[in-house]
Amino acid sequence: MKNSIVNIKTIPVRGNNGSCYAIMIGVDIVDPSQLEPISRELVENFTSQMMLSPEETHMMLITVIGDCTAEQLKSHWTSLVKNDPVLEYFMSKMEKADIMHGTPEGKVIDQVSILSP
Repeated sequence: MKNSIVNIKTIPVRGNNGSCYAIMIGVDIVDPSQLEPISRELVENFTSQMMLSPEETHMMLITVIGDCTAEQLKSHWTSLVKNDPVLEYFMSKMEKADIMHGTPEGKVIDQVSILSP
């Protein structure tokens, strides 16, 4: 079994400035030694989803189930943003963007923001 993106969708939400949309991505991590390839796949899927989503998409949540902390995935994501002008632009549109690490039962283990300070 390998790391995989199990779902990705854009949903309407209420944000700080009224209604907007959020991209929700679910990821299963079974092999933490392979975070680099799944991180690249996440970026490709997020970029494609942003191109298909309404202009008012300003939030994102990546939910990780498995053997990977939110901080570990954030480290890979952040390094990819630095070298990808399209991803950097889409991230600049975000009001909130988090990675949440949880259990299959729904318990949150840890959560971090992936927006620049």
